[in-house]
Amino acid sequence: MGLPSIIITLAENQIDLASEFERYGAAVVAGHTGRWSDDDMDHILSSMTPDRLIKMSDAAIKMVDGQGCSRVADAIITRVPKSRRE
Repeated sequence: MGLPSIIITLAENQIDLASEFERYGAAVVAGHTGRWSDDDMDHILSSMTPDRLIKMSDAAIKMVDGQGCSRVADAIITRVPKSRRE
């Protein structure tokens, strides 16, 4: 999709994935809900130069191809017996 992101995780199970997006340069993790401040967000927003946003967008495009829904649908369909699909 190519959308640069600032991520605030809401649940513990989101932290690893958010960190991966940040590691690849597609996002900035502001922190976990309740563990970041307005100053943290001000710092992040002030660091979002046009060049950085372009780099983040490029990294996001490389990470997400937009075909996930089709892959999930295909995986579900292959698990349903043919007799039930007709």
